[in-house]
Amino acid sequence: MRYKWYLAFGSIQWFFFIFTNTVVVPLSIGVAFSLPQESIFSMMTYSLILTGLASVLQGWIGHQFPLMEGHSGLWWGFYLSMATTLHTLGFDLREVGGSIATGVIIVGGIVMLVGIFNVTTWLHIFFTTMVRNIYVLMLSIQLGVLFFLRMFETNNQGHIVVWSALLSLFIVMLILVLNTKGMGNLKNFALLIGLVIGWTLYRIVETKEGISLEGGTVFFPLGSPTLIMGIVIVTVIAGLLNIINTFAAIEVAEKLYGTTVAQKRYRMSFIITGGFTMLAGVFGLVPFAPFTSSIGFLESTKMTERKPFLIGGMLLMFIGFIPSFSAFLLSMPMTIGNAVLFVAYLQLFGTGLKGLQTIPLTTSVVYRIAFPIMCGVGVMMMNPTMWGSLPFFMQPLLSSGFLVAILIALCIENSIRLKNRLHFF
Repeated sequence: MRYKWYLAFGSIQWFFFIFTNTVVVPLSIGVAFSLPQESIFSMMTYSLILTGLASVLQGWIGHQFPLMEGHSGLWWGFYLSMATTLHTLGFDLREVGGSIATGVIIVGGIVMLVGIFNVTTWLHIFFTTMVRNIYVLMLSIQLGVLFFLRMFETNNQGHIVVWSALLSLFIVMLILVLNTKGMGNLKNFALLIGLVIGWTLYRIVETKEGISLEGGTVFFPLGSPTLIMGIVIVTVIAGLLNIINTFAAIEVAEKLYGTTVAQKRYRMSFIITGGFTMLAGVFGLVPFAPFTSSIGFLESTKMTERKPFLIGGMLLMFIGFIPSFSAFLLSMPMTIGNAVLFVAYLQLFGTGLKGLQTIPLTTSVVYRIAFPIMCGVGVMMMNPTMWGSLPFFMQPLLSSGFLVAILIALCIENSIRLKNRLHFF
C-alpha cells in the first residue's frame, strides 16, 4: 500500500514537472510570432501530446532513463531570438517562421540519420566532457535566470505585484527548506508540495476564469516552409549544436545511476529525438531533446524509479486529448510554476559543477571553463539589436549567449585535443 501511494504521488509530481516545463514554451513562441489565439491553443495541445509521447518512448525504448523529452532550452532561446531580432530588422515573421520550420525538419532528418548510421561514437568524442559540463552550466544559468524573472508578476505599469512576488519567494524558500531539512516523503515531494500550496494560496487571493481551448489541426502555424538560406543555415547550425543535449543528459544520468549506456540505447535516443524534431517543425513547436534539467529534479526528489516517470508522461499525453482538463491546468499561475522550476534548476547547476570535480583546477583549466561561460553570460546581457551591423544570418547566432558559449568551448577543447594528438608543441 505504501508503494502504491509513493507511485501515485511520484507520478503526479513527474506530471507537473513535465507540464510546467512544457506549457510556457508554446505560449511564449505564439506571442513572439504574433499568432492568433486558436493557433496558440492548437500548438499547446500538440505540445502536451507530443511531449508526453516522446518522454514515454525515450524512457521505454530510447535511452531508458527517467529524463523528460521536451522542448530544448537551446532551441527555445533560438526561436525567441530569431523572432525578436529579425522582426526588428524588418523581416516578415511568417517568412522567418517558415524558414525555421524548413531548417528544423532538415535537422530532424540529420539527427535520425545519426542514430540510424551509428555515428554517435564520433560525435561523443567531438563533444568532450568539458564541453558537455559547460553546456549543463550554461543551460542552468540561462533557464534559471529566465524562471527567476518569470517568478515576478507585473501590473499594467510594468511594476512588480508585491503580494505575488512575496508568494513566489515564499514557495522557493519552502521548497528549499523541505529539500534540505525535510524527512522522507516531505523531501521527495517537495516540488509537488510547493506547487500545490502556491497554486492554492494564489487562487485564494486572485481568481481566474477558465480558458476555452479552440482550434483544429494547424500545420506550420509559424509560416509555410520557405527557403531564406541565411535563416535555414543558422537553424541547422543551432540544431547540430543541440545534439550535445543528448550526450550531456545521458552522461549525467550514467553517473547518477552508476551505469553505462549501450550504444544501441544512444542510437534509439537519437532516432526518437530526430523523429519528434521533424514533427515539431510541422506543428510549429520548439524541437525536442532529453532534458538535462531532469537530473536536477531527480536529485531534488530522490525518486529515481522509471515507472512514475512513464506514468507521468502518459498522464500529460492523456490531458492533451481532453481540452477541458487542459483548460484547467492552464489556469495554474505561471509565477508559481516558474518558482518551482527555478529551484529544480539550482540542482542542475550543482550537477554541472560536480561534473568538473575530477578535473584539476589549474590556471589553464580555469580559463577554459570561465572564458566560454563569461562570454556567454555577457552576450545574454546585450541587446540583440546591437548586432544589426552584421550580416543578418550571423545575428541570431551571435545574439544567443548559450550558442556563443558552446561554440567557444567547442573550439577551445577540440583545438587542445588536436594539438595534443598532433604534438605541435
